[in-house]
Order: sequence, then C-alpha cells, then structure tokens
Amino acid sequence: IIDDRMLEKLAGNGVPPAVLEKLENWKDYRFKNEKDFRKKVQDDLNRKEVETWGLAIRKEAWTFRERSRMTLTFLDRNLVQTGGMFRIAGIYDIRNNMFEMTSVFVDNRDLAPLTGIPEDQAHQLIIRTMDPQRAETISRELSSLWPELEVISWKEKQPELALMTDMVQKIYAVLMIIILAALAFGIVNTMLMVVLERTKELGMLTAIGMNKKKVFRMIMLESVFLSLVGGVVGMAVSRLLILITAARGIHFAGYQEGFEAMGYSAHIYPVITPGFFLTVTILIIITGILSSIYPALKALRLDPAEALRTE
Repeated sequence: IIDDRMLEKLAGNGVPPAVLEKLENWKDYRFKNEKDFRKKVQDDLNRKEVETWGLAIRKEAWTFRERSRMTLTFLDRNLVQTGGMFRIAGIYDIRNNMFEMTSVFVDNRDLAPLTGIPEDQAHQLIIRTMDPQRAETISRELSSLWPELEVISWKEKQPELALMTDMVQKIYAVLMIIILAALAFGIVNTMLMVVLERTKELGMLTAIGMNKKKVFRMIMLESVFLSLVGGVVGMAVSRLLILITAARGIHFAGYQEGFEAMGYSAHIYPVITPGFFLTVTILIIITGILSSIYPALKALRLDPAEALRTE
C-alpha cells in the first residue's frame, strides 16, 4: 500500500520529486498481489526510474512493517492446526523473493510450546554444500545412513529451479559447440592459406625426400600450436576479466526482479574453476587436430613437379 509515511521515507532516501508525484496517484490504493504492483510500476514509471527506484518502492510498499502484528498458522507435532500472533521485530532482505515471501523466523522458545516440539529437537535440517553438484550424492548417502528419514535434494525441493539450471547448462554446451565450430573454420581457412602460400616449399620438401607422413605431421602440429597459442592467450585474457568481475561483480539491474523471483541475486560474481580451463584446452587441441586434417590432405595431394613450377 502507498501512504504518506511511505512517500516521506522515499523522499528521504533520495527518490526524485518526479517519481514521488507519480506515486501520489497510487496513494491509499491496496494492491491485490505483487504482480499487480509490479505491473503498475512498469506502466507508470519509465525504464530508468524502474531500474533505479523500483526495488526501493517495492520494499517500502510492503504490507508488513516493523512492530506490526501478524498471525501465523501451522501444524504441531500431532498434525493439528495451531498458530499464534507475533510482532514483527524486523524485515530481512536476502535478495531472494521466493524465500522472503514464504519464510519467517520465530524465536524457538516461543514456537516450541505451540508446536509441542522440544527446543532441542527439530523436524527439518538443511545441509548446505559448497559444491551443488554433490547434492545428489550426499542425499543418497544420507538416505542410506538413515532410511527412516526423508532426505531430498534441492532439485527435488525446487524442480523449477533445477529445470532452469539444466537448461542454462545445455545453452552453455550449445554456445561452446558454436565457438568450437567457428574455431574449426578459422583453422581450416588459415591452414589452407598456409598450404597454398607454401606450395613451392612443400613441393621442394617432397622432392628432396620428405615422406608424406612427415608433411602430414608438420601441418597437424602447426595447426595444434596455432590453436594452443590462441587458446592460451584467450584464456589468459578471460582469467583477467574474471578476476576483475569476481571482485566487483556484475549487476543486472534491469533483470533484478526476475532474478530474485527465482531465488538468484541480481549481483553476480563469476567464478571459473581450473577444471574448466583444462576442459577448454583439451577441446581446443581436439578441434585443432580435426580441423587440420583437410589442409594436411590437401598438402599431400601436391605434385612435386607442379609445385616447384609454382611462382
């Protein structure tokens, strides 16, 4: 809801008068849900105003305020519905709308009498791992250790987030294939030019006794070295950029609400593991070898006599 107190607070936070004037038209209007509020913001404010002040307006328009009361209902240990009224001590912000809209923190000493669960017991434990890829393995290990307990991974808890993560990984794979294909075409083009420019030299080498295996190996090695040099330089530059962006982060201000709705922060700190560089190096070598086959075969088909007469 938009009220005078909220407008005063926004003014104190530096929101320009032009934006406050637009918000005046919404005063005392209670939005049914956040979707309606977000649509109203996007309709009445321009893109720059939304990116700059949208999040601050949303926070101030939030229905629950500090020191206000709210009623919580839940099931006790016997699965009987119970509840209680609590006073809001503070509102947290972890940049995760999905969690913020569905989770509250209550002092266990106040909650225990209502749920019937002793203070030293819990009905749910959350285990956080540093490597999300190990979540499935850890889940299976815990299930085997305590079969009487229900153990689920984050993918089972939030299947839509798991689906999005898998989709992003597939997109990365497609992009990697496209990049390697472009690299392959570049190598083929470069090595074909090398063969054409060195036709006379290759013919001379063949004429003085260099066998076809050595010619083939020479073209292959040159292609691999060319790929490795470009790959190493590219990875060095990317490593430098990652170090810079990892320290400062990348802020996707225009997509902040979308990121937070899915449980992601709009401020991203990219990280690349050494294993990624190793994988890229191997892929570059394989691409270089495969791309050099056609130019090498082209060199083998050269007739020494014809090649020596080439100017």
